[in-house]
Amino acid sequence: MQFIKKFSSLMLVLSLVFFSVMVSFTSKVNAAADVATAGANITSANTIDVYLNNPGHNIASVDFSKFHIDVNTGGVDPLNPVSAVIHTAGNPWIITLTFAGTPFSDTATAYDASHGMYIDALAVTDTNGDTNEVIAHGASIAVNDDQNPVFVSAETTSDTNIAVTFSESVTVVEAGGIDFTFPVHGVVVTAAAIDGDDNTIVNLTTNPLGNDFNSVYPEGLDIAADAVRDVSGYTNANLASIDNDVEDGISPETPTINPTHGVRVNALPQTTTISSVGSESIRYTLDGTTPNCSTGLTANPFTLTSDKTVKAIGCDESDNFSSVATFEYIFVNHSGGGSGAVSLPAPALLVTPIALSEIIAIPISAPIVSNIIEGCENRTTGFSTTTGKSCVGNTGASPATPIIKYNFGNSILKNGSRGEAVKELQRFLNQVLNLGLVVDGRLGPKTIAVIKKWQKDNGLVSDGLIGPKTKEKMLGSIN
Repeated sequence: MQFIKKFSSLMLVLSLVFFSVMVSFTSKVNAAADVATAGANITSANTIDVYLNNPGHNIASVDFSKFHIDVNTGGVDPLNPVSAVIHTAGNPWIITLTFAGTPFSDTATAYDASHGMYIDALAVTDTNGDTNEVIAHGASIAVNDDQNPVFVSAETTSDTNIAVTFSESVTVVEAGGIDFTFPVHGVVVTAAAIDGDDNTIVNLTTNPLGNDFNSVYPEGLDIAADAVRDVSGYTNANLASIDNDVEDGISPETPTINPTHGVRVNALPQTTTISSVGSESIRYTLDGTTPNCSTGLTANPFTLTSDKTVKAIGCDESDNFSSVATFEYIFVNHSGGGSGAVSLPAPALLVTPIALSEIIAIPISAPIVSNIIEGCENRTTGFSTTTGKSCVGNTGASPATPIIKYNFGNSILKNGSRGEAVKELQRFLNQVLNLGLVVDGRLGPKTIAVIKKWQKDNGLVSDGLIGPKTKEKMLGSIN
């Protein structure tokens, strides 16, 4: 009997020891999975928050070198953080990773699971010695967009419209959330609509601005929180009027000239005046070269004493400028008498541009010399479609203009874009607008301003984005 009691006690002790060992063993087997990854969000231009579920113990340490963004797929040359801190304690725990530079400056940046985050062993450790689950680059988790759309700029585009640009595409806009802070001007927003090739522009319809439509409104725009939302559902922050300037984005109208250009009889010397609605200054040339807002003559009115090709451009104080207008003057002076002469009365008579042989009978005894004027084809009236020169005296068809092609690439070009497609764009602008740009493959704000003007003149949305519609129009304009 005594033996049985001792044996029973021994078996009880052994059972307790075995149970303790099994519990300990089971705990160790499951320890590696105690810290599970719940997700990751981009929170600024250089930070990502990683969410961790840990039902047992507090996170004690984090190793930033164990986190990676598989931007190139397959774990090749990933995007790696430079530091990590425990941002929030609790369940979930939040680890904030900081990256060098601003890799997420585009506020719409996100990574799908095929290019998302993967995590090595021992990235985090809790106070019980448990670590995180390993996530291989072949099974990475998505990194979501958690950034708000940011105000970029605002400019007037007509006397009843203001274009507001945000840092990314927006899907919802509330007109009541966008207000001006200039009651003295009485500006009231009556409607708002999303616009632009990539939906980054909100067009505001206002009451007529009158004479102020081409003015600058410093610190003029208040944007309430939740006025717009991006495709991820995040809204803008409350934007007070500080630094939210509304710029003048309206170009002066194409210059006109008085008296009307063309063939003019008995008109020398002629006093000439150039006008451009909305301009602060007008630049022009008399030698056929193309003026810009920093070069060219400024005296206005001015006097012509011989045949001239006048080219003019209107400029304002906000660096907006008009299209270049070309005016061709041909002067014919006759006092009557003599063989083949036509007596024409004074004062000056405006004649529609026609061949001189149609108004003056000129005996022809010398051999006809070929004089092909480019862009006139078989016409002897009007003006060249390529050079703007008069077609008077043209003797035949001009040679065919070669087709010029530019490769603008497949992506949308915008401020900050770089590469070969930008170089092609710069070559196009140099050819069409004679800008003299350095072909360096870098697209900056000055060139964007030129593109906005070109888009407006060609019936496109003036957003400075070179998308499919703008590229098609550009290629069509040169061929």
